[in-house]
Amino acid sequence: MGQPRSGTTFLHRTLALDQDNFIAIKHIEWRYPFIWVQQILTRSSLARHLIQKNYWSNSSAGQKASKMHPNNLSDWEEDGIFFEECFLHHFFIFLRFPYPHLLSYLDDFQALPQCVQKKILKTHNQVIQKMIYFRGSPGQYYLSKEVTSHNKFPSMLQRYPDAKFIFSFRPSNGFMNSLIALVRVSTQSKIGIDPMDIPHWESAFINRMQKDSEFLVDLCEEKIEKHRQVRIMFKRFTKDLVFSISHIYGKLGLDMSKDYIERLNHLHQGQTTRNKGYDYEKNTFQGFEKFDKFVGQVDQDFPKKK
Repeated sequence: MGQPRSGTTFLHRTLALDQDNFIAIKHIEWRYPFIWVQQILTRSSLARHLIQKNYWSNSSAGQKASKMHPNNLSDWEEDGIFFEECFLHHFFIFLRFPYPHLLSYLDDFQALPQCVQKKILKTHNQVIQKMIYFRGSPGQYYLSKEVTSHNKFPSMLQRYPDAKFIFSFRPSNGFMNSLIALVRVSTQSKIGIDPMDIPHWESAFINRMQKDSEFLVDLCEEKIEKHRQVRIMFKRFTKDLVFSISHIYGKLGLDMSKDYIERLNHLHQGQTTRNKGYDYEKNTFQGFEKFDKFVGQVDQDFPKKK
């Protein structure tokens, strides 16, 4: 969990490489969560080729979005894909319909009737069960990723009382500048419109992210017991992958295989030589003071490498 552009995708996909401990769900599985469909896709060479297709369009905006958030249909992806594709209810819908008056209808989970909330989460749980049945192994934990949709987590906590949570944090100026850049090119890629041209879009977007950031702090401080949390910092994770993953595994009581450690070292080398291929503005945002104070404390508490 965490705000978008806080290293959550890289963290999710890095942990998903360890299939001794984790099972994650792929983009194509969220879109078509039926065992018979997945059996066809895994047995057909043509289908295996098709699911390597880039999710983003081949436009200039799509190419930039692909650099900022690489996404093939065969990639491990977040649960939000399912809520977006199958229930049309998630912040991601706002990228296709970026009109401020629609945002609360698309995104406010707690405003839905209780029966609808329960149906969405029950169906989500059934999809997870199907994928675990289809290709899971004994001893694996289901590895979820859900960003900027924190208002559904009080209901999630009731459904999964034994869940543990890994939070990735980044100060607001870092994640907001990167997020606005991604949202703009994502929306342009999907519908050919720069949302900045829509009246009141920017203020509605910033206000929504302010509220979600405070909701995230509240989850960490009030709703989820601290012993069920692992908190890491974006800047530390991206600079020292192996140490950060070791910290997570230590907190979760899991062991890392030699093969997985080798893969981590290889990924770390790739991070040190990585050329992002994109840039974004460096603006300052007001209204995130509570969030940034909390993130500063997480950074201070994060263990130092000996």
